[in-house]
Amino acid sequence: MFTACGTGALLLAAARRGIQRIEGQDADRAQVRVAALRLAFGHDVRRVELHGGDALYDSAFEPDAASSVVCVPPSSDRSWNRQELLHDIRWTYGVPTQADAGLAWIQHVLSGARPGGSAVLLLPPTVAGRPSGSTIRASLVRGGVVRAVVALPPGSAAQHGVPLQAWVLERPRSAEPVPRPVLFVDVSSHSTGSALDVAMRSWTAFRDGTDTFAGLTGVARSVRADEILAVDADLTPRRHVASVGSLTSVAQFIEDRARFAAMAADLARSCPDIDNEVLDAGRGAVDVSLGELAQAGQIILLRPGRGRRAEADDDLPLVHPRDIALGWARATFSGPQPSPAGSAVRVDDVVVSPLLDSKGQIPARVADASVAGAGLAPDTFLIRADSAVVDPWYLVGFLSSTIGGLRAAQVAALAGGRSRFAPDRLRVLLPAIDVLREFGRVFRETTDFVDRVRDFAGLGRSLAHRFTMDSVRRLSSSVDEDRHVATQELSDSSPI
Repeated sequence: MFTACGTGALLLAAARRGIQRIEGQDADRAQVRVAALRLAFGHDVRRVELHGGDALYDSAFEPDAASSVVCVPPSSDRSWNRQELLHDIRWTYGVPTQADAGLAWIQHVLSGARPGGSAVLLLPPTVAGRPSGSTIRASLVRGGVVRAVVALPPGSAAQHGVPLQAWVLERPRSAEPVPRPVLFVDVSSHSTGSALDVAMRSWTAFRDGTDTFAGLTGVARSVRADEILAVDADLTPRRHVASVGSLTSVAQFIEDRARFAAMAADLARSCPDIDNEVLDAGRGAVDVSLGELAQAGQIILLRPGRGRRAEADDDLPLVHPRDIALGWARATFSGPQPSPAGSAVRVDDVVVSPLLDSKGQIPARVADASVAGAGLAPDTFLIRADSAVVDPWYLVGFLSSTIGGLRAAQVAALAGGRSRFAPDRLRVLLPAIDVLREFGRVFRETTDFVDRVRDFAGLGRSLAHRFTMDSVRRLSSSVDEDRHVATQELSDSSPI
């Protein structure tokens, strides 16, 4: 993997995802040194190569080699020396104009990816719609290179106040590529957290079923190549997502509104409850550390390993801290990452991140069948409990509570700007097993309830957004129709 590295934010994200070979280059050598220092602490990466120098003029990487490329290029820089690179072999899809540095970086990145390799770039909106770049954009679309363009909200990237766009590209595998549909997502009006969630869910659904992707009115849509080429290859997401068919939109809106009402009724019925007698019975709990429970054989603590796995396991999905926080239904597992024998997640394991979240709480979740067999990414560990002594749902409830977070903070140290606690030193309260199981039942119902509330809120936001978009679109259409009628009447009344 190679990337314009800056101070290493993208490289660190790749390391946390378990990427074992990372290469980066940046024109600012001071930033390269900062990135190297950040990667040197706390990340088990097999090979890291960072280089100073301008990648556009003097690339340090072999062409056709990277499996993934991530880049935030200086695409607004009009001072790049186009004349010096006029006959560069990287311009497979056309020679960029002086104003189109973004399209130069796109082709540079593609030249470094191997056939079938992917690339993601953060670019300003002008790259998608500037008329001078239409020929190159059309070539990219005809070649099946552009897979998605996502309009992000302002402030999504550090030091960028403008609303950037994320381009997802894929280098063709064959010498005769064919045009493919492109996913357009416009989450520029969403909050940053909501935007990421909607964009990832849209991309996952599109990637897994391009031909069956239904889209989301006013937010996400799959568009055929010929439809894009008909508008001068303008890749601005807003231009494409606003044209989802109205009949389909109305039917989908009615269906989702009925589902929203059913979810509201279900929420009222599923609110958890607990008996006061159970609360009173929990007062005689034993205070014990996870390390002591492990020594007594009542739990097993497993962490990600440092050894290389067999090649057959290179596609092992991984559980990351973000997956724990979002829930298994929204998780985006990825790999590969080495793990020790026996560390594959099993049903009823408690998967935990030792990094406290922004609220000072511990991300923890009980594994179900959908995550069984996955490996552990960095910044995670799991607790495998003896169910005769410790209920996994009780552990999750206690660990993710405010009290659990406060106890973790007492045995935590600052690492990379975040608090990391030592799992074996964390202390928990264990009541009698029958009381513990009753608490576990309540904690399980509470977790299910929170997940339902999140789904309910997400659907509500989507309905409100789509209702507003459809209303404005209908108002706009009626105004255009009235203007057309008035023009026609004026024309009919004019003397010949």
